[in-house]
Amino acid sequence: EPPEPYLALLIPECQQGTIVPMIDTTYEVRTPNPAELSQVRRLRHIVLDPARVVQSDLSLGHEDFNTENIQAAAFGPIGIVSAVRLDMYTDEFYTVRKMATAVEYRNLGLGARVLAFAEGLAISRGAREFTLGARKEAIGFFLGRGYALTPKEATSPDGVQNYIMKKRVV
Repeated sequence: EPPEPYLALLIPECQQGTIVPMIDTTYEVRTPNPAELSQVRRLRHIVLDPARVVQSDLSLGHEDFNTENIQAAAFGPIGIVSAVRLDMYTDEFYTVRKMATAVEYRNLGLGARVLAFAEGLAISRGAREFTLGARKEAIGFFLGRGYALTPKEATSPDGVQNYIMKKRVV
C-alpha cells in the first residue's frame, strides 16, 4: 500500500519541510534555489501579468537575488504552483510582493501555507510589521491571514488597482 500523501505545513513555528497528511498529492513548501527562481518568475507572469506571458522578458530582478528578501514556494507535481517574495525594508518591516498561486491550485491552502512560511522566516529575523498591495479579488484571502485594510490605495505599473493592507505581529 502506498504511503499516505503529505503536504508541507507552514506556520511560523514550523521548520522548512515539516509535513502533515493531506489530500492526494505531495507538496513541498520551501525556499526555492536560484535555479528554480525562473519557475517562480513564470508563475508570477501567468497569474499576475497575463499580457506579459507572451513577451520574452522573463528575467529576474535584483530583488529576487537579494539575500535579505525572502522567497517561498510550494512545489507540486508540475513544479512551482504557489510563490511569494517578502522584501525587507528594515529588520522589522517587510512588504509582501508577487504573491501568486496557479488557478488550478487555489483553495487548497497552498497560498496560505507559503505566506505563513515566508512570514515565519521574517519573524525569526525580527519582523514586526508586514504590508502589501492586494488586488480586489485577493482582499478576503489576506483578511483571513490577519491583514487589515488601510485607507490607502495604489495603482501598480500595469494599471491594476491595489488596496494597501497591513499586519502587525508581537
